[in-house]
Amino acid sequence: LVDLYNHKADRTLHGHEKIQLYFKICNLWEEVLDDPSQAVETFKAVLDIEPDNSAATGGLERLYHHLERWEDLAELLAMEIAASDSKPGQASIRHRLGELYDRHLDRRDEAVALLREALDDVPGHGPSIKTLEKMLASYEEGPTDDATMRQGICAILEGHYAQAEDWPRLVKVLEARYHDIDDNPSRAALLREVAEIRELKLRDMQGAFAALAKGF
Repeated sequence: LVDLYNHKADRTLHGHEKIQLYFKICNLWEEVLDDPSQAVETFKAVLDIEPDNSAATGGLERLYHHLERWEDLAELLAMEIAASDSKPGQASIRHRLGELYDRHLDRRDEAVALLREALDDVPGHGPSIKTLEKMLASYEEGPTDDATMRQGICAILEGHYAQAEDWPRLVKVLEARYHDIDDNPSRAALLREVAEIRELKLRDMQGAFAALAKGF
């Protein structure tokens, strides 16, 4: 049956008809013949005809994830970002690609950069904030060579929390930065900022005094 559909697809010149035949072939490879790699190639053939076909793109995403073909999935998501003309759409895909880089490809610098870009596209983008918070939590107790990564994530979250006036989380991220600062003047300035937020925004005088005392 696959050969029959392929023969029909080769003979038709109409793009829409060819695509419909390819989708039938994909279904056979996946559901009947249990050969997802062949389905991948057929979905790619659809995109050769119609690069913005969302059904083919979604099928490839699903199969790449199933087959753990992470590099191929990353390349596909990058293409989707380039093809999208919607800021919310780009932010969503950047977030997914950032998570992929972090979880499966050990490309965490690029993950952070993508999540920052997602927040540039859509300020306050919730999924990106949550992913950055998870990444920061994983680095807070990490080795000293993770200091640069922690600082980069903290800088992004600090800006977001300040804009959102989320004072408790802002204090937390500022305190996370403290441990990676080497020079005393910078440490003292950060502690003064923490103390000011605790006193004026959180009405936490005890916490403010504790922050100032930490500098002595």
